[in-house]
Amino acid sequence: YRGSKLQVEVKSTLSGKSDVSGIDWTTGDAEVRISRKENFFYMMARNNSSEEWQIMETYERSDLPKQLQAGIIVYSYSYEKGVVDLTARFDEIKFWKSEFDL
Repeated sequence: YRGSKLQVEVKSTLSGKSDVSGIDWTTGDAEVRISRKENFFYMMARNNSSEEWQIMETYERSDLPKQLQAGIIVYSYSYEKGVVDLTARFDEIKFWKSEFDL
């Protein structure tokens, strides 16, 4: 829930400045994936494993090395009211190198 509706948020940060997009989503659940092909990063999501991946955003990041550290960030923004209303559940987290065709 992002402001007034459910969305998948994608972000790329360079030199402390973020390019953020919120894409409308139909449910509070999503499978998310980041795929990289050379200098391009594809932010993808789908409702469940029986659906096709949807590309939410594509970022070109030629400043990044071939090998990266990866992790997960989960947060709730309270508009400086101190109210935290976030519950996160991860059924599975995978990191792998694959030949993913886009």
